[in-house]
Amino acid sequence: MTLAREAGLQAHVQEIEHALVWYRQEGVNYSAGHVNARVRIGGQWQTIDIGGVTVLGREQPKAISDKRAVSYFYNNRGAELMAVGDNAAARQHLDAAIALEPANAAAWNNLGVLHLRSHDPPAAEQAYGSALEHAPAHAAALSNMVALYERTNNTPRAAEYLRRLRKTQLADPFHQFLLALEQEKRGDYATAIDHYRRAIRMHDQESEFHFALARSYLSIGDARRARRALARAYVLGDENTRRLHQAGLVNPQRPGQQTQVPAPAYTGGQQ
Repeated sequence: MTLAREAGLQAHVQEIEHALVWYRQEGVNYSAGHVNARVRIGGQWQTIDIGGVTVLGREQPKAISDKRAVSYFYNNRGAELMAVGDNAAARQHLDAAIALEPANAAAWNNLGVLHLRSHDPPAAEQAYGSALEHAPAHAAALSNMVALYERTNNTPRAAEYLRRLRKTQLADPFHQFLLALEQEKRGDYATAIDHYRRAIRMHDQESEFHFALARSYLSIGDARRARRALARAYVLGDENTRRLHQAGLVNPQRPGQQTQVPAPAYTGGQQ
């Protein structure tokens, strides 16, 4: 984006706030925000996206300030440093992220994780609370709050936040999608189909949901419903998405041959 501006082009960072960023590496799925660049070239706006990830979004991208984008960078870097055990540097980066953008719920959540790793549950509780003040349906912060209260034997508060978490997950098509992937791996295609259909009822415009539903229908031998789901997927998906799924739909995987179950992530950020 900076290079584009130096070249005299209009450019800005844009964000997909509610997204499932699907990493192909090691079969892990993370629910997070996603940012990319929007550049005006030859009178037309073009999206520049890097990283080799598949992004499923619930809303159209929206432009954000440079300050917010830099806050996301510091948050992501802080999470990386925390993962390798450099807690001091992680704290500096997370503090910088929050100073730039106090409403960065992911940074507050990550700060809570860092406090808990530093054996400071009260500070962790406060940080998670700040995340939820800015984003009441932030699933990672809710999950971490449940774990914190269970760890400190505060059963009533754990139950309260567990109810909030479950309510959030029921309204989240990406959570339903991840549950379906897990059940599909186990060979429970009926349950997988149920979760895929719930995800589609909430968010019908995502081709990945329809491709996955078609795959599960094929696995139980229901060719008629598989064709219907596949037709919808092809209407919504681009050519790259169609090629990606073609082999799996022609030769659907059997139980024990599916990709690895996605693991939950308790830290969040922007990719």
